[in-house]
Amino acid sequence: MAQNSEQRATNLARVQEFLEDIRLYFIDEQTADIYGELKAEIFTRFGPREKSRRRRTRLEELGIQENDLWIASTALRHGLQRLAAA
Repeated sequence: MAQNSEQRATNLARVQEFLEDIRLYFIDEQTADIYGELKAEIFTRFGPREKSRRRRTRLEELGIQENDLWIASTALRHGLQRLAAA
């Protein structure tokens, strides 16, 4: 919408300034390992005790979304939890 606004230059500069602060964190092997460890721990602590039931249980049934677990794994991988606590 900045392209079509009446204050195009100002709004494009604001969009650019906003984008400069955004960092992308890709899923690498270490992030995937952290994800697996977290997921296993969640199922150990909160999942059904019987292995047969645990295999059929989805993470969402335990109150955690898959994407949230990926976000947490990425934050741990890159030390971003310190930023949230500050």
